Order: sequence, then structure tokens, then C-alpha cells
Amino acid sequence: MPSHPPPPRAGECAWELCTPAVPGALAIIQLMGDIDYALARLGIAPVPVGSVARRSLAQIDTGLVARWTPTIAQLMPHGGIAVTRSLLNALESAGLSRASPPDLRLMFPEADDDFEAHMLAAIARAASPLAIDRLLAEPARWREHARGLRPICPPAVARLLNHLIDPPLVVALGPPNVGKSTLLNTLAGRYVSIVADEPGTTRDHVGITLDLAGLVVRYVDTPGLRPDADPLEHEAQSLALQIAHQADLVLFVGDADAPPP
Repeated sequence: MPSHPPPPRAGECAWELCTPAVPGALAIIQLMGDIDYALARLGIAPVPVGSVARRSLAQIDTGLVARWTPTIAQLMPHGGIAVTRSLLNALESAGLSRASPPDLRLMFPEADDDFEAHMLAAIARAASPLAIDRLLAEPARWREHARGLRPICPPAVARLLNHLIDPPLVVALGPPNVGKSTLLNTLAGRYVSIVADEPGTTRDHVGITLDLAGLVVRYVDTPGLRPDADPLEHEAQSLALQIAHQADLVLFVGDADAPPP
């Protein structure tokens, strides 16, 4: 007979962030355990099982709450850095703990060993098509390493390969009207960002996931940087610079009349 996990104890609930910790249209935070207790601690009105409702989320943001089962729910606030961080802090303050890493051998019982279980977990997360063949070969490499037949991958190479699983963040910075939004639309192959021959057209960052020949990246188009920005533009530019500090790659964009910053 298959074993089933015990029901959660009353007053116990854990959380995990299911979306990358970078700006996006939406963040997803999963709650697991005593959902009614968790919602009450956060000041969120109850949500029936099997429904999705619009709720005030701990007085931080207004978003969606999806109650999938009696013990699993998801909070879906706007995906800005400040909103997500504030909501995660509210979860901790409410006494909800971050979920511990799962037992991969239980999650993937078909795996022959721990190496294969980790490979299957990585494939489930991998965003880039280029990752699949590499990951399928990893268990054999690790078995050879365990027998002393292969050296471990250097940390610098491992960091680069991890970008095949977790998409790197690419941020475009530059003055207004140098083609940043046109570049994004061209890479995306569709209309994503507003294009106009007028400073300040992009007044906030625009984020999109791009598949660049099998490597998936998170690409952020930012407002043009100019000293005479109005207060709204200045706030958007400050946020863009914060995002750029977290980027794996910053594209400094310019033209003959307005060189890159």
C-alpha cells in the first residue's frame, strides 16, 4: 500500500516562492499546511477550496488567492521586488516558515539513484531547451566522479551552466530614443514595448522571457536615462538601476547622437 503524508497540524503552514526572485508581472507564493490559519494570520479573508478570489494581501498589495486543496493555496501579488519582499517578510512575521527542501527520491521514485533524482528535478525546473541533453548526461558524469574517474566541474563553469536552469537576467540601459524598445520587440518577434520618437515613452521597465536559440533569458527593457526626467520618470529610472545591479548582463544601448551611459 502506498504511504501518504500525514495531515498538517493545526496552526502549521509553510511557504515557498514559486517564481524567480526578479521583477515580473506576477509573483506566486505557495502556502502548504493549515491554510485557514495562515490566511487569518495574514489578515486575508477566507477563500473556499477550489476557488480563486481577489483579496487584500496583508495590506501590502491587492492580488489573487487560489485555494487548490484544503492544504495548498497560492498568493499571487504583483511581481515587483518591493511587493514580493514585503509579503515574504509578512509571512515570516506571521509565524509561517519557509518550506524545507523536498526529498527527491520520494518525489521521483523512478530514479535509480540520488544522481538521477537530482537530474529529474533539474529537468523539471529547466527553462532552456539547451539544458535537456546536458542534464540527461549528468548522472553518468557524477557516477564517474564518485568513482574518482572525473574531476568536479569548476565553480565558474557550474555558475554558467546553472543559467540553463534558472534564466539569467539581462537588463537594457541607455538614453531615450536609441532603440532599446525596438531591440526588445525585434528579439521577441512581436510587439512588447511601446515605441515612439519621444523621450519618456517607456516610463516603467518591461520584462519578458526570451528564447535565444535555446537559451532562455529574462530580458528587461528600462526607461531612457536622462537628467531632465520628471518625478515619475525619475522614480522609474531609480527602480531600473536597482534591477540592473541584480542583472547577470547589462546591455548599454546608444547611437551616434546619444552614446551609451
